[in-house]
Amino acid sequence: MARPSDEKMAVDERPDYKENVESQVDEYTNAGLSPEDLAFLQNFPPEHKKKLLRKMDWRLVPLLLFLYLITYIDKVNIGNAKIEGLLPSLGMDGTDYNVAVSIFFIPYILAEVPSNMILQHFKRPSYYLGAIVVAWGIVMTCTGTVQDFGELVAVRFLLGLFEAGLFPGAILLISRWYMPNETQTRIALLYTAAASGGAFSGLLAYAIAKMDGIGGYDGWRWIFIIEGLATVLMGVLCVVALPDSPSLSSRWLTEDEARYLTLRQVTRAVKADPDGPKHKIDWAVLWSVVSDWKVYFLLFANWSQSVPNYALKFAMPTIMRGMGYQSANAQLLTIPPYTCGALSSYGFSVLADKYEWRMPFIVAPQVSVVIGYAILCAKAGNIEDNIGVCYFAVCVACFGLYPILPGVNAWNISNCSGPKKRAISIAYLICAGNIGGLIGSYIYIDSEAPSYPTGYGCSLAFAATGIVAAVSLEGLLMRSNKINAQMTEEEVRAKFSDEKLHQMGDRKGGDPVQRILGDAPYAQKITAEGDRPFHDDKAVTAALPPAAVAHELTSFYFDTCAVTYRFLHGPTVYLWLEDLLGMPSADIPRQAPQGSKAAIVYTIFAISAYRKEQIRSSSRATLPESRESDLYFQTAELLASQETGRVSLQSVQARLLQVLYLLQTQRVTQAWYTFGALLQMTSALGLHRREARRRGAYGDKSSPDYITSECRKRTFWAAYTMDTYLCVVLGRPKHFHDEDIDQTLPESVIDEEITSDGPKSSASENDSLIDGLVHHSRLAQLLGAATRDVYSVRRISRQARMAAVDVLRRQLRQWKDRLPPHLGTVRPSSLIPSLMRQSVALKLAYAHANMHIFRPLLLENVNYLSGNVASGVHECLEAARIAMETINGMANNGSLFYSLWWINYVVFCAVSVVYIADIQASKDNSNNLVAGNSREDLMELAERCQHHLSDSNSSSRRYAIVLDELLREAKRTRNRGLQRVPNNLEQRECSDSMQSHDKPAESQAAGANLGSQQAHQAQADLLDLNGPFDEDYNFLDEWSISDWLELDSSVWDPQIL
Repeated sequence: MARPSDEKMAVDERPDYKENVESQVDEYTNAGLSPEDLAFLQNFPPEHKKKLLRKMDWRLVPLLLFLYLITYIDKVNIGNAKIEGLLPSLGMDGTDYNVAVSIFFIPYILAEVPSNMILQHFKRPSYYLGAIVVAWGIVMTCTGTVQDFGELVAVRFLLGLFEAGLFPGAILLISRWYMPNETQTRIALLYTAAASGGAFSGLLAYAIAKMDGIGGYDGWRWIFIIEGLATVLMGVLCVVALPDSPSLSSRWLTEDEARYLTLRQVTRAVKADPDGPKHKIDWAVLWSVVSDWKVYFLLFANWSQSVPNYALKFAMPTIMRGMGYQSANAQLLTIPPYTCGALSSYGFSVLADKYEWRMPFIVAPQVSVVIGYAILCAKAGNIEDNIGVCYFAVCVACFGLYPILPGVNAWNISNCSGPKKRAISIAYLICAGNIGGLIGSYIYIDSEAPSYPTGYGCSLAFAATGIVAAVSLEGLLMRSNKINAQMTEEEVRAKFSDEKLHQMGDRKGGDPVQRILGDAPYAQKITAEGDRPFHDDKAVTAALPPAAVAHELTSFYFDTCAVTYRFLHGPTVYLWLEDLLGMPSADIPRQAPQGSKAAIVYTIFAISAYRKEQIRSSSRATLPESRESDLYFQTAELLASQETGRVSLQSVQARLLQVLYLLQTQRVTQAWYTFGALLQMTSALGLHRREARRRGAYGDKSSPDYITSECRKRTFWAAYTMDTYLCVVLGRPKHFHDEDIDQTLPESVIDEEITSDGPKSSASENDSLIDGLVHHSRLAQLLGAATRDVYSVRRISRQARMAAVDVLRRQLRQWKDRLPPHLGTVRPSSLIPSLMRQSVALKLAYAHANMHIFRPLLLENVNYLSGNVASGVHECLEAARIAMETINGMANNGSLFYSLWWINYVVFCAVSVVYIADIQASKDNSNNLVAGNSREDLMELAERCQHHLSDSNSSSRRYAIVLDELLREAKRTRNRGLQRVPNNLEQRECSDSMQSHDKPAESQAAGANLGSQQAHQAQADLLDLNGPFDEDYNFLDEWSISDWLELDSSVWDPQIL
């Protein structure tokens, strides 16, 4: 049987699945644990585990058991007091009694969830639980002194208020100490106290009632007084003796035992404390519990015991007396039914934990309840003639009632991920379940004795409904689990963010959601933090594809996948491929390629296979299935890692291809660290130096042939360009410095027209695909200069910074003017596909370079823009518009706009520029920044592009999350209509020491509010955006220029998803 689950939770265990601590550690090997902690957890001796579990049982469970026993007795002893003369003593009738009983449940129900939310904040739960126990003990003692119905109602209300926190708090405490497969037995022991309490309550009431007349108090008063004083003493003991957490239990736990208990709780969730800051109420978590449909199936299952059980608790002594027994005997005869309940509660729970399956051990007791109440419905009308049968039916009903609640709560605990959600869910289920107590208080009507058709009938109906609920929930979850099992990892990732996946609960097993949870960004190695995980296939390497497939993949790479990073020599790669296939095509002695050459071929397979899947999945709202390409890539990694001897040019090329694949498949962290190794190899080979000047890694001065010479240039400049873009995208410093480089750019000769001796004499002057690499490299030089000169962290004046911007503006225009026609002036749609892709890529790269150079000017005083500053701002916004229109057009045409790894960042840059400009424009009374209609058009276009980002892949969703915040701030700022005079740039950036510029007098008088149409639109946009914001606050007032880079890098924070 497949374990039932759904898209949010793993909710039940199956008979053929043995769960223990070791298996959980294996399932969660990456669950935020360091290698040392993981090794400690896995190697903890099994005999010590059993001994430790017993030690916990003896320290924690007995105290909780006695606390709940007292809770139960104090809750139901009003039923015992009733048959000892409570009603006539206070001048009450049956209706008054029902009111006094039911009033308890109003605060009891309402306070359970808030109580657990409060308890969650206590480092020492014993203080909180001890305090509420003492409080209701005092209330219980006062109950023995009440003089009329009103006073009884008041003390019952207070009793419900203070008792509300004990049971959910105890279950929460159990969930903090025990693993899910260990909880039901412990909860059952707790609930056994309730059954025992029913028996013990009758016995105790019988004994205490003998004190009738002592001190002038009736016997029923002594029941409340004695039991109340005992409760106060237990509350004090709770503060002193109740264990809080392993880390605070050094008196009875060794250091290793405390560490083991703490670490195994960590394995229950992929991320520690996923519910956010503990000092705030997380309404999202509360809503996730309240809106979860599965909770309501569990609620009906809970009502199948709470309605009949509460009704039976209050009515049992009266029912016994209705069978013809006197008061004392009626008290004593309540003991056997509750004893049956205690034994069954523990027995069913042991079986449920043993087989790790909840549903059967909930339904079987429910069937017993149905049988018991069916007999009572049939025979209670003539109870005098059916005393034995009815008494047996009461025992059968109690036998079934008490195992249900432990099973329901254990099922619920298994569903919850995170301490806050667990705390709220436990309390909410118990709280809603206690509505059954409110119902049960009224269904046994004295005038219907002894048949009690309402009481027995309602109990029977709720028990039958519970069976339907439990079986239905099991069936629905099995169906959902089957659907989940058929989902690929990419489909799951496309449907859910990583954080949402984490909130889906504690999962075990092999379904796609669990695979993702187990490899979530916060659970991965530091060299893969935040990355999309690889498929966990048993195969370690990929078999070489058939020759026809291999050639097709290689051709596809050179024709489609290699856009501007064209650093490989195609004919040479085909020779390596043929050697790898064992199919030499010429009489040239060669050995089969090993190491990096084979790695290059396999990485080409990986890139081509992934791109083909991108194309196939472009019509679906899912990420491409990358299982085949991942296997090719992992094979390439293995081959490259096994290379021996000297570093070669192919060593660098293999890793450069690996970086491209990792970036394309949203594995930025791994790409970053692989690129670090590539940099070291590049420097060791001296690729940054001209051949005539450089020395190799081993001091040799070699003269490479023309093909090798050109490949060295291509490889270096591809690495240089990647270094520039990686560092811009991630907001990090560059590694290559222009003053250390004298390598020349490659010649614009296509692969087929170069030989070892030089270009063919017949080399054509047609457009070359190498032009894309050459001009992209030149643009990367300008981009690097902009990062160095405009975003410098050094103290430079505003004039120096503006001078750098002017220089870069001229150089950028010169770059554009030097583009060959097929990359510049010719419309891309009129070009062949390979040249069209290069043209579009360079168009976007040029737009990004403009934004990168000019976006710092958006932080200027927007009311006083003039000259080069105003021109730069407008160029920045124009570049953003061009980039967004290009992306929007590609997305609308079904093109893979995200097929180039850096395009997501270009979209993010463009949209963020527009949003920040809009925020600034809210202060621009003169519309110097952006005119009204243009502003609205830009915002509409930006939101469309943001939508494209959120729909494409997991990497772009990171950008969309940050853009959501900027968009909300833009709308808030519009709504506020900020009119404060903004400070100038040097006020925001103390490190830049910029000098303020003059403010034209006429600008000070300029300004008007947004037009009525814009104002109404802004108001409409903000109907769902309200909150306690400072009306004069604009976060950009605190920005420095370097904060642009911080914005870029914030996207890659591991907590962003």
